Amino acid sequence: MIKIKEYYEKIMNTKWLVIILIIGIGLLFLPDFSSDTASKENVCTNVSITDITEYGNNLEKKLSAMLSTIEGAGNVSTMISFSDYGKYTYSQEELEEKSETSTKGNQKPVLKDSASGGEEPILIKAELPKITGVLITAEGAANPVVKENIKEAVKAVLNVSTKNISVLGK
Repeated sequence: MIKIKEYYEKIMNTKWLVIILIIGIGLLFLPDFSSDTASKENVCTNVSITDITEYGNNLEKKLSAMLSTIEGAGNVSTMISFSDYGKYTYSQEELEEKSETSTKGNQKPVLKDSASGGEEPILIKAELPKITGVLITAEGAANPVVKENIKEAVKAVLNVSTKNISVLGK
């Protein structure tokens, strides 16, 4: 009994106790690797054509209204073409099924309560559709200065190369 007491006092007086405590506290902050679920992201391109059409129409109206304010442009109409429908990234939960021979992973969306009372997936990121070309018709496009001003305005607003912008007279 005396040896145990001496050994205990010796440990308490050394820096080993401090080291053991630091390691123990450090282990508390490590992630739980035994969990069968992990959060993942899933990119979904199932965006409705109606949504993209509405987005394009609104963008065309705003652009036409803005370009009409350029001196000498007159009445302006625009058409914007897109290369895709954009991308929505939703949060996913990965479920792993372990067996003796293999591990299978399945994904399911992480859901939240929606305002309508149901559930909807959690949107992480939304990318707008990529603009591939812009066609502009303007009454004042016969004037080269007005035509160049319209091209530069569209280039600045939509970040589209001038080679993908066509300005024609009405």
